[in-house]
Amino acid sequence: MVYLADDLLQLHRCAVKVLLPELVLRSDLRHRFISEARIMAELRHPAILQVFDWGQSELGPYMATEHASGGSIEAWVRRNGPMPPRHAVGVTLQICAGLTEAHLHGIVHRDIKPDNVLISQQGSCRIADFGIARVRETTERITSTGTRLGTQGFMAPEQVERARHVDERADIYGIAATLWFLLLGHVPTHAFVEDPWRAGIPGPLVPVVARATAFRPCDRHDSVALLASELSGAMERLEPLPPDVLPLAPLPELPDRLSSDALADRGPQPTWSER
Repeated sequence: MVYLADDLLQLHRCAVKVLLPELVLRSDLRHRFISEARIMAELRHPAILQVFDWGQSELGPYMATEHASGGSIEAWVRRNGPMPPRHAVGVTLQICAGLTEAHLHGIVHRDIKPDNVLISQQGSCRIADFGIARVRETTERITSTGTRLGTQGFMAPEQVERARHVDERADIYGIAATLWFLLLGHVPTHAFVEDPWRAGIPGPLVPVVARATAFRPCDRHDSVALLASELSGAMERLEPLPPDVLPLAPLPELPDRLSSDALADRGPQPTWSER
């Protein structure tokens, strides 16, 4: 459950995510929720949704994040149709930048998909939902042994059998599947058995997407930085953006910053305790 909230100290809007009441009693979900909040709070990057605060409230565990008013890139495509290739690659490069930062901190997201990439009011992308992320070089287990977590079509094949042991190349698969969706408006159940050319992926992007969605991790790019480099090279050979391309930025509905007048008429609010 997500609330739109007002930060009374910083005078800006934020989103407050809390567990549904019926889920608060489940220790595994509470642990996963708090793990996600802690991971995201430690990451500071323009392409990662910023967590301002997290802890325990009268409603249960919570995290307060920046308000990405544009919704997800999945919703954008559902609403406006597939993106022009240059537009799609530009979005994908933002995802690559955020995941490069996460990987530098030893964090594998494991659920990269269009629904987990949000759009700020300024039109830039934010990676969200690190709820099933894997933290390397720690003993922490966010998921239990044998659990299959991820999203069909965007989940790397090795994650189905050994989710706890995947590395950064699982995220590379998710990035490429997300680009596939942005370009065509859908993604195959198993991209590794599809021919990107026949599916309609633009020619300059075909070898990049094919490599990034390879069945074996060792056949994919070694890093997100390398994938980004190949995408940037391919982008130069794509057709220019059409003049009528729709921007990612939504129409302004709510101000990011609040005035004192905006806080004058407020009813009783939940109380939030320090973590």
